[in-house]
Parts: sequence; structure tokens; C-alpha cells
Amino acid sequence: MEFQKINLDNIGYLTSFLKNQNYRQCDFTIGALYVWSDYYQYEYLIHNNTLYLRATIDGKIRYFIPLGNNLKDDISFLQEFAKKNNQELEFCFVPEAVLAEFTNMGYHIEAELDFFDYLYNIKDLIELSGNKYKRQRNHINKFLRLYKNYQYQELTVDDIPKVLQFLERFNLDTPHKDCSKVFIYDLSKTYDLVKNFDKLGQIGGLLLVDGEIVALTIGEIIKDTIYIHTEKALRSYHGSYMMINNLFLKNNQNNQLQYVNREEDVGDEGLRQAKQSYRPIKLLNKFFVKIKL
Repeated sequence: MEFQKINLDNIGYLTSFLKNQNYRQCDFTIGALYVWSDYYQYEYLIHNNTLYLRATIDGKIRYFIPLGNNLKDDISFLQEFAKKNNQELEFCFVPEAVLAEFTNMGYHIEAELDFFDYLYNIKDLIELSGNKYKRQRNHINKFLRLYKNYQYQELTVDDIPKVLQFLERFNLDTPHKDCSKVFIYDLSKTYDLVKNFDKLGQIGGLLLVDGEIVALTIGEIIKDTIYIHTEKALRSYHGSYMMINNLFLKNNQNNQLQYVNREEDVGDEGLRQAKQSYRPIKLLNKFFVKIKL
């Protein structure tokens, strides 16, 4: 049994496991696994109808919580696997809800302070009601006053060439010297995500002004949660970020959807302020867990 690197050719094997989990974390989505597969060297193993995922973080192999039918047995399997391979058994991105599974094991827990997900009520972000969303409404209203000839449309395969041109413009307009390593990586992988969004089962939306793309969102839906994997907009178009955020959710809402996961801020203060301004109903805390073998 060997773990294999996640890539475009094999990531489809993971879909059924990811669609059936209930953690609401971005880490357990096709889009996030694909985008960050090179950054974290993601690998997978399917054994006894259980999906095992692992990453390399700070030079150490760390495992995800297994996705199968019996979490206790699946963790025992990893304990034996680690022993046979002379590895320490460490977990990453562990949901708070499953920490109790480690109660009877010797373990050490650390909170991942820069990796919690922001979870929102989808109704809040669609309606933007009340004083707490006054700023967002003001930006949207100004956009509507400035750009009469705007439209929203669903992303299709036929749009890919124009979206790649938009990303080139976005790239040129972005002062890279002020950007973090993580932001630069994410931007580079957005090109890849756009090219393969249909193969990866993603959904997307475009905001256009006078026929030109000024904003893009790509995400996916799992059960009651819609995940925002990438959101890019030209800041020269006032309110374009608020508009694409709102219109993407309005055009993808259904009776089952209750939550929006806008993912992590990775310690970036600007991202943190932007995500907090939308008033999350919960921060999905994640943990590192180290098991004594």
C-alpha cells in the first residue's frame, strides 16, 4: 500500500468520500485539495473503503482525519501504518468535533491559529440586512450607480480564454511586492483551477461591465454548504468584490443550502478584516494532533 500524489487524473476517485462527509471544512473539498496539492504535497490512499489523506507541512508528514465508516478503526490503521514505516503519527486540520476520538490515546494538541475557516449563514450574505451590512450595501449601491451596463453570468467552458485574460489583467494590477508567498501561490493556481474547473466539478460566476470581465468566483457545493475557493475582482471597479460575492450566492442558492464557507485567512491581516466584516456565525477551528505510538 502506497500513498499517491493527488493530481487531475486521480482526484476524481476522492469525490464520493468528500461529498459524504459533514465537517464543512474547506480541507475536505475537491477544489481546495487540488489548488493546494503542490503547496502541501497532498497524497491519498484508499483502503477498505476509507480515504486517507496526508500533507507535508514544515517538512513533516501529517495526516487528515480519515473519511470512512469507523473513525476509531481508521485511526488504528494509521497507527500501525506509521509504526511499520518508522513515522511519527501527526494529524493536521483536525475538526474540533472529533478531538474526543483521541481521548484514550497519548496525544498532544495544538490549535492552528491561522487556518480556521469562516462560516456564514447564506441568508445573511444574500440579503445583507441590518446595520452590520451597511458598508457592503453602500459599496453595492455605488457599483450599481456607476456601472449601469453590468451583468452576471454562470462560468462555462467557453468562457475560459476570456477568464484567463482577466486573470492576466488582475495579475498586472496586483502589486506583488506587497503580497505574501501564499497569495502568489494561490494566484498562480487560480489559472490552473480555471482551466480545469469543469473536470473538477466546480461552479463559477462572472461579473461583467460593458461586456468585459471584472470579477470571478469559483467554488463548490457539498450538502448544505457552498465553498468559495477563489474570488478575484478588479479594484478599479468600485464594489466589484461585494457584487460578485452577493450575485454568486444568489444565483446558486437552493433549498438545501444553509452555509457559506469562505475558507481561511492564512494569517493575512487584510484577508482577516475582509472576512470578519461579513460577520461569520462561526469560526471552524482546526488542530494539529500528535499521537504517541
